[in-house]
Amino acid sequence: MLQKWLRTYFYGRIMEHKILSRENIRTTAIRLKLLRILVNSEYALTFRDLNDRLEQQFDRVTIYRTLNTFLNHDIIHRIVDGAESKKYAMSDIISEGYKGHSKSHMHFKCERCNKVYCLPIPENESLDLPDGFEYRSCTTMVKGICKRCKFGNT
Repeated sequence: MLQKWLRTYFYGRIMEHKILSRENIRTTAIRLKLLRILVNSEYALTFRDLNDRLEQQFDRVTIYRTLNTFLNHDIIHRIVDGAESKKYAMSDIISEGYKGHSKSHMHFKCERCNKVYCLPIPENESLDLPDGFEYRSCTTMVKGICKRCKFGNT
């Protein structure tokens, strides 16, 4: 058990440094900590969530600037669910040849806990557009009950 934890711990540290170096972003404490939080979250986080998890070690401006740096490099993406503040989630950057986050994915918002999850759109789904329309990206907000809330594991 400890060995698995250590492997996960050190792999995460290496991956975070690799993400920053691949994008030619200088490594700083805030960038590493914020990236670590986002990498390890299975759902999108609000600014408040991030600030709380950072235990308010950094000022708001520094956090916002770091988020904007990550957004500009497609390391993360912003989700606006219409009801609450903006949320942030990791882009699909784990693979070596990533090109930013998948522009074609859906978001699932749980109506009980208000968490937003990024989910892939099945590859066999097609979008029929009228003649003359050009497809560039697609994001969809699906609302329902997440598995944690459905099965009482919150």
